[in-house]
Formats: sequence, C-alpha cells, structure tokens
Amino acid sequence: TLSALLKQSFLTMIRADDSAPDLSAASEILLARVGALVYGLVQRAPQCAVMQAAAAGSNSALMHALADMVITEAPAQDAWATVLLRGRVALAERLEASGGVWTADEAGVNLQVSREALRQWRAQGRVLALARQDGSFSYPLAQFKHPEADTGVPRPYDAIKQINEIVGARLSPEELVALLASPQVMLKGPDGQQQTPFAALAVGDVKRVLALVRWIVMPPDDDAPTVDAVPMESAVA
Repeated sequence: TLSALLKQSFLTMIRADDSAPDLSAASEILLARVGALVYGLVQRAPQCAVMQAAAAGSNSALMHALADMVITEAPAQDAWATVLLRGRVALAERLEASGGVWTADEAGVNLQVSREALRQWRAQGRVLALARQDGSFSYPLAQFKHPEADTGVPRPYDAIKQINEIVGARLSPEELVALLASPQVMLKGPDGQQQTPFAALAVGDVKRVLALVRWIVMPPDDDAPTVDAVPMESAVA
C-alpha cells in the first residue's frame, strides 16, 4: 500500500537506480519541506481533490492541482501566503493562455539581440520583463508582434513603452502583465467577446488599450464626467 511505501526511503520511490548524484544539504531540506507540505495536504484535502492531482497529465497540471489544494486547505495562519500563491497561480494561467514566456536566452535567440540589448530595452521600458529567482528575466511572448516578412524578427509593440510610461511605479511588473493578459470588458471585439489588451494590440487597437491602462492606474474622480471608451472604428492601425 501507499502507506507502506511512505515508510521506505523516499529516493527509492522516485528513481529506478542509484545513478543520481547525492543531493546538497539545501536540496535535502527543501525536499523534506515539500514532502511534509504535500503529506499534510493529502491528509486534509477531500479525496476528489487528491484524485484530481494524482491524475494530472503533466507536471504543469500537477502544480496547478497542488496549488489549488494549498489555497483551499491551507491553515488560517497561512492566509497571506495563500493570497500570494493565488496571485502567482493566476499569473501563470494568464501567461500560459497568452502564449507563454521566453527565458533571457530564448529571447536573445528569437529576437536576435544580445543580453545587453535586452537590458537596455528593460531600462527604456520597451519590453515587459518578469524577474526570476536566479536573477534573470522572463519575457511574455504576447508583447511581441510577428514580423511581416519571413526574414524579419519579432519586436515588442511600440505601445509597450507608452504603457510603461503611463503605469510608472503604480503597478508591479507582475500586476501589469496580469492586466494585459486578462480579458477586459472595455475591450470587446466585433463579436462582442472580451479581449485581452495583448490581443487588442495584435490587431492595432492601441488607443483603447492605452485608455484602459490610464483608467486602471489613474481612475477619474467620482465627481468627474465619465469618458466613453474609444470605439473600435477609430483604433490606430
């Protein structure tokens, strides 16, 4: 039974041979903490949630299922950590739905620029970049327009710099990317469906995206007259 397996050496459960190198002390500590976390989750969570996680078809799906279990089953004293995790999961889902991200190396290859050029683009606000734990950055793919010719390379939309100038320090990079990757009621398309600002930029609907961002970060006073969103027909191509 699984209970019996849990009493065996953990390494015998996750690898078929002894060829794997020994773990560092820090890695062993992390592995023990993750194991304790998951063990506590499966004790508290309903069986339907456990079965859903066990049946996950990919590591990404498994991580989402575990995150859902943490969010719903975490002790009350972990409320703030739960809020942070919920935000991270939501951001990951938005990024996945919008096309994913490039690592710094992948961005350099696909954009045909150096790391120094990427650093300058970040400093100038020309690109959206998310900090990683190793000190590098990830670049959401949805901010790059496809080249018109096969010989061209992707480049960030010109509006990204304008958006960064409007936002300033009012939103974190994660909050801004989540905003741009989420469907917005102010950006309904011709079919009446809500679009993400990234999708609107892809079809040249720049004015409405900038108007939305301004409204989010600099909302009008309660007693100020409201301004209608820019109609689709007048969007800049």
